[in-house]
Amino acid sequence: MVVGFEPPVTHFSAATSAIFIYLLALLFCYVLYRLSRIFLPEFLQDYVIDFFKTLAFCTYCFGHGVVRNAHGHLGYVLCVVPLNTASVLLFNLGDGTPLSAWSKYLRGLLPTGKFLLKVSAQIMAGFCAWELGHFILGLDFHPSFAEKINQKAHCNSDLRIAALAGFFLEGTGVAYDFWMNQQTLSTYRPLDIALKFTNTAMIVCFGKIYILNV
Repeated sequence: MVVGFEPPVTHFSAATSAIFIYLLALLFCYVLYRLSRIFLPEFLQDYVIDFFKTLAFCTYCFGHGVVRNAHGHLGYVLCVVPLNTASVLLFNLGDGTPLSAWSKYLRGLLPTGKFLLKVSAQIMAGFCAWELGHFILGLDFHPSFAEKINQKAHCNSDLRIAALAGFFLEGTGVAYDFWMNQQTLSTYRPLDIALKFTNTAMIVCFGKIYILNV
């Protein structure tokens, strides 16, 4: 290597870069998810499975941001729906969000102690997803990755409205989405899941459009 010469960095398109993020997050979490089911004692499996399932879905958001910036809402929907549908079918055990655990707790399917431990594992996964996502960004697949890494210390929201209005907006969207997820939209499970994720993606897009116009 010539002193003072830095080899050129290979960059990919935004869509390809997002797919790399999705695949790396999926493979990392799924392998550990499967291993935890094989090697861990049964009393730990529920919490570790929840952790890796939640970690995957939270890390996907780094890819969502890349594809949305380059291809808008349509690109976002076309990535989110098949990816999340496939992930639910692959991660077929455990809960990927605290809302799922909360629903089971309210229906008496989870004791209080187990509910709190599951939610704690999911919250920890959310923090770890921040680090895993930035580690993947460090692989520099796309020019925008460097900017995102430089902004790591800053966590800003697109929401530029009063806090109370923001909580109402987010709460309404989450409540409607949660209600929809409790319905049966199709007896064919993959289609049922895909329709529900389409609903979720559309809520996110409409919320984004609203935020940009307030």
